[in-house]
Amino acid sequence: QKDPDPIGMAESRIALGLGYLENGAMIKAHDNLQQALTHAPDYYRAQLSMAHYYERVGENGKAEDIYQKSARQHPKNGNVLNNYGTFLCKKGEYDKADRLFNRAIEQPYYYLIPASYENAAFCALKAGENVKAQTYFTRAIDYDPHRPKSVLNLAKLEIDTGNYTQARLRLMRFHQ
Repeated sequence: QKDPDPIGMAESRIALGLGYLENGAMIKAHDNLQQALTHAPDYYRAQLSMAHYYERVGENGKAEDIYQKSARQHPKNGNVLNNYGTFLCKKGEYDKADRLFNRAIEQPYYYLIPASYENAAFCALKAGENVKAQTYFTRAIDYDPHRPKSVLNLAKLEIDTGNYTQARLRLMRFHQ
């Protein structure tokens, strides 16, 4: 017999699973996230939650398999693209990650644009691409002027390049 509301059932299991994950109850987390996938195997939030679980327990191969499947099934879902990009950046695959962040940002109904710009900026920093990071931090702030990590990191980059006045103005505006 079919679930009357597979997404609703999956969401309940996702909430439980992520709660257990945050509290370090890994077996219960896995069981609930697996049940979420059983209820709605193609639901992107169930897929991303299970991929996140696998990342947390160090099963990067399994996490990547799920991210790849989710990206194939949901190629225009900004959340999928952003999360997969974050995963790839952690693995040092900076160019692939950058492409995914930019694809996420381009999606018409994606609303976490400042977060994706910020993620792209941190990834660019890890790759040693400070100019690109500055551009991304600036774009994140354009969308959301109250992003402390973006403001502080952009100010640091401005100080590092000798642009003290701009950094000072930025920090003063942020502090107000």
